Amino acid sequence: MQIQKLRHSIHDSLHLRGLLLVILASSWLAGMVVNAWLLLAPLSLLSVGALALLIVCFCWPQPLLRLSGLVLLFLCLGAWRYISVVPANDAHAVHAFIGPAVVQIQGEISADPRLESHSTLLALDVQNISLDNGQSWQEIHGQIQVQVLGATFDDPYALRYGDKLRLTGKLTAPPGYATPELQASIAFPKTLLESRGGNPLLALFYQIRTCLASTLLQALPQPFAALLIAIFLSLRTPSLKPLLLFFNVTGTAHLIAPSGFKVTLFAGMIGAGTRWLIPRQQPHSQPLLPAERHRGDWRRWLHTLLLVLGIAIYTLLSGGGPAALRAGIMGTLLVLAPRLGRLYHVYTAMALTALLLSALNPFLLWDSGFQLSFIGTLGILLFTPHFQHLLRFLGHLPLGSHVAEIIAVTLAAEVATLPIFALSFHSISFIAPLANLVSVPLLGVLLCEGALICLSGLLASVLGMLAGWLAWPVLWFITTTITWCAQLPGAYLSVENTSPLAAWAYYALLGWLATLLFVRWPTTSHEQHPHSPILSRRVKLAVQLSLALLILLSTGILALAAPTERHLTITLLTTTDPTQGQALLLRTPDGQTALIDEGASGSALSQTLDRLLPGWQRSLSLLILSDTSTDNLAGLQDIITRYQVQRVVDAGMLHPSLAYARWRSTLETHNLSYSQARQGGFISIGDQTTFQVLWPPTPLHKSSNETHDNALVLRLLAPGLRLLLLNSAALSSYALRELANSVAPGYIQAEIVQATGETGKTFPAELSSVLNLSQPSLLLLTTAPFRQHKGTTRSSPKNAPPSPLTGPWAVVRDEQTGPWELFSDKYGWSINLSG
Repeated sequence: MQIQKLRHSIHDSLHLRGLLLVILASSWLAGMVVNAWLLLAPLSLLSVGALALLIVCFCWPQPLLRLSGLVLLFLCLGAWRYISVVPANDAHAVHAFIGPAVVQIQGEISADPRLESHSTLLALDVQNISLDNGQSWQEIHGQIQVQVLGATFDDPYALRYGDKLRLTGKLTAPPGYATPELQASIAFPKTLLESRGGNPLLALFYQIRTCLASTLLQALPQPFAALLIAIFLSLRTPSLKPLLLFFNVTGTAHLIAPSGFKVTLFAGMIGAGTRWLIPRQQPHSQPLLPAERHRGDWRRWLHTLLLVLGIAIYTLLSGGGPAALRAGIMGTLLVLAPRLGRLYHVYTAMALTALLLSALNPFLLWDSGFQLSFIGTLGILLFTPHFQHLLRFLGHLPLGSHVAEIIAVTLAAEVATLPIFALSFHSISFIAPLANLVSVPLLGVLLCEGALICLSGLLASVLGMLAGWLAWPVLWFITTTITWCAQLPGAYLSVENTSPLAAWAYYALLGWLATLLFVRWPTTSHEQHPHSPILSRRVKLAVQLSLALLILLSTGILALAAPTERHLTITLLTTTDPTQGQALLLRTPDGQTALIDEGASGSALSQTLDRLLPGWQRSLSLLILSDTSTDNLAGLQDIITRYQVQRVVDAGMLHPSLAYARWRSTLETHNLSYSQARQGGFISIGDQTTFQVLWPPTPLHKSSNETHDNALVLRLLAPGLRLLLLNSAALSSYALRELANSVAPGYIQAEIVQATGETGKTFPAELSSVLNLSQPSLLLLTTAPFRQHKGTTRSSPKNAPPSPLTGPWAVVRDEQTGPWELFSDKYGWSINLSG
């Protein structure tokens, strides 16, 4: 009986054009998957395809035979499309050159770079290869993955989409998680930028995406900025890495990835903002004339055009990846269908989207992002009504229908994507319904706040910071809740070595279950569960505006009422990675802040600073670059792009390096106030705090170690404290000797002396002379990672002579005591050691 019912249902549905497209698209995709396993010969596919075409032509009046012929034809077409791009038997494919030999490769970056913790991954479409160091070239094709140093997405000198490169290195096999499209990889090659290129439209959108991400970085502290960038722009930055595991194991990874739900919400935002374009329907007692029916059509079409443009722009700003394109195409079809007088059939839209995208890129089916997006959406459509039917008892509770809907959608998506999650993320989440219940309702709010911060930040950075105050509490709640859910006992199950065969068996069983549900309960899938609005539209808008004003006012009051420092505070900032270096943060009693690097490098410095400063403070009064080493520049490069810096001071560079040229270019791009410090100058911060510049003189010293020889030496004068900051000049014999000879002893005297050393290097003997002239009671030693400079050698710590550091002063080493904090007021100074 069940089989007969299913047969009648299929026979009746054959007349539905939408279902026919679904069947043909499924055949096309099945042909690709089958041929990926079997790699059938093109001649055999041509023969079977010709036979299928003959069946379609001669059996057209018979529906079942016609459908069978079309299914077979599309099966062959899908298999042929896959075999046309597979590189298995292609002698000019780049994978044929994998081996230990050093080769040169020319190619073009074909996608937006992907940031890792300390490196960047590039997708390169190769064009030519040379096996004899550039003497001769031969044409090749394919895509490889290139790993290069650096993980700063807003560096104007960084490699980006469209760049044409020449690489020198060794080709290796692609990583295990790669799609078949990726044929090889090359790690940290010698890279030469030959020219800029690529699609101008895509390049423009990638630049806009980077600009918007920079605006969010300036408005919010980490990791909240990284989280909102991932939610609003689907761009993952290195600062998001600590949170990735929590989102994966709680089943909320869709919040930080392109999704159809985001596109729907974004289209709703645009639709709400342009609703005034749609003319209101007036009640008529008699039928309308044709002219009256078409009145206002241009306004409706303008409204539709704005929606389509908004979806297209947001899809490209989300990276234009497979999942984003899937959501964008389906959203566009949803908007256009009513204007064209057609009914939107979601299964038809999914089939058409999959057919178009896989025709353009057959390897799309092996992309985990597309799999999760496509199958997750299909699972939501198929199984959500059934889960809602099971959870209908929640409808008697306040907000019960909304809770039931969110839980049902989460369960449906998780059931549909469980094998993919197990294969990709090696986990199965049990806490997903709860995590989605508390986070999904806030997704629309975060998208609105992301758009508000970007728009206001582009107008004025201060406005962007104020808008960031509104987003900060919501982001804090999301981060705290997801982290708490992930740490609950039994929140998820870790699975390793999941077999793909087990995944196929799971989907075979799930398909049989879905068929059974549709046959036994065919009306359940079409049940509608309308929700009566809890608040009217006007009241809801008033509540939202009131909450926004309340958050803005409370954050402003907290910022104004924050206790001011009653004394000068100097804090040694240390990062979680000791190899990343350190910095000094100075806060004056009148609310001024200054950051002095002590060998800090990478984005770890900004994350450490974010943890120390309150969330609403996104500005620094003064930024001092003590020396121009590459690592110092990399550390502060991230600071000046994320904070509003009023003044920047360094000593300049006699022979500017590429890193220093980037530093100065970034300062000019952000229109920052910049000055070079020279011996005899003063730098004031606040009313009672001044830096005396004791070194370097004019002109700068020319040597093989200019970084240390020309490092800044400053003396801080504040009530109750004189602090001599030798910085990395403490490692320069020349700088210490000339400092002792050219500066009057009264200007060197200080209660505390700070010196920056490098791991594995000894201080020169000239340091003893400066310390004797200074007569300190405390010597603070900070440690930076070792950097090899031209003309210097690395010494073993075992041979370090103790004489330069011995004297009547106490010695505090950060590597022994950890971070310290120094306080000073008119009554004197004190130090707090954490070790």
